Amino acid sequence: MDDWYGGVRALDPLTGEKIWEHRMFSLAWAGLLSTAGSVIFAGTDDGYFKALDAKTGQQLWYLNLGGPVQASPMTYATKGRQRVAIAAGNGLFVFGLPD
Repeated sequence: MDDWYGGVRALDPLTGEKIWEHRMFSLAWAGLLSTAGSVIFAGTDDGYFKALDAKTGQQLWYLNLGGPVQASPMTYATKGRQRVAIAAGNGLFVFGLPD
């Protein structure tokens, strides 16, 4: 199983060609969240929650939340500020995005 890995891929919708790939070496049961600001959020079974640049796939930020991320992230706005929420393990985490 040395060649097994999970990942997030961006594909050209017209040709199906891979544009970029971000490898994740843990199971990824959760869905992805893509924002209008070109950020993709992804979680892994080993507890990592990541932000990726939607244009390049480059990792922008990550944090281990201490429990598996098996839910899909969601976003909402309150008081004019965008937030991202994710359930991991037995907790719910909410992050404020920079202006």
